[in-house]
Amino acid sequence: MKWTRKLSLPGGHRYFADAIGRIAVADDSGTFPDRTDDVILWLDSSRPVRASMRRAFVPVTRPNGKEAVVCENTTAGLKVARAFGLRFEAEGDLAEFLTALGQPVVIT
Repeated sequence: MKWTRKLSLPGGHRYFADAIGRIAVADDSGTFPDRTDDVILWLDSSRPVRASMRRAFVPVTRPNGKEAVVCENTTAGLKVARAFGLRFEAEGDLAEFLTALGQPVVIT
């Protein structure tokens, strides 16, 4: 399979597009998404990136259709949301912080 790198993040996750434009994730266990310890994890644009102050959970789908997440730090999660047009939803302590500042908790 041919992959085109679209985004690299600190901590090892890299996001690649396949030949038809779907986005998949690779971690440090492999060079490309189809060569990692995990199965290919496809970015799921139907669900939001959810984040607290410390972590963001990027939605992915396994080839069998089962939903999963990739953990990133909050800043990296926001970068993924912006790069691929996903909604970004703050939760818990981050939602409280943004609300106190008068900022939106959901970024589209």
